[in-house]
Amino acid sequence: MAQYSSLKRAQLSIQYLHTNSTTHEFLFGALAELVDNSRDASAKRMDIYTVHSPLVRGERILCFLDDGEGMTPEESSKVIQFGYSSKRARDAQSIGQYGNGLKSGAMRIGKDFVLFTKR
Repeated sequence: MAQYSSLKRAQLSIQYLHTNSTTHEFLFGALAELVDNSRDASAKRMDIYTVHSPLVRGERILCFLDDGEGMTPEESSKVIQFGYSSKRARDAQSIGQYGNGLKSGAMRIGKDFVLFTKR
C-alpha cells in the first residue's frame, strides 16, 4: 500500500454538501423523501409532528414516527452515508436508488438530523 500513498484521494467538498442540500427546490419534495423511506420500511402508520423545545435553534423539532421494520445498527450507519442505497439490488425502478434522498431531504428541512430505529 505504501506505493500508493502519493496518489490523490477522492474527497467530499463543502460545495457538494451545499449542492446536495439544495437538491430539493421545494420543501414538499424533501418531506416526500422522508415519507417514502417509511413506505419502503413497510410502515402502515406514520405520524409527522413538531415538538416545541427552547433548547434548539428555532425552538421546533420536526418528528417522523412510523411503525416500519426498523434498521439494524449496521444499516442505520450505512443509510446516513452519501450514495448508499439498499434499493439498487431490489428494484431498479424504485425511488431512492441513488442514496441521496434521506440526506438531501433532511438537509433541506433542517440543520440537524437524528435517527432512532427500533431494531
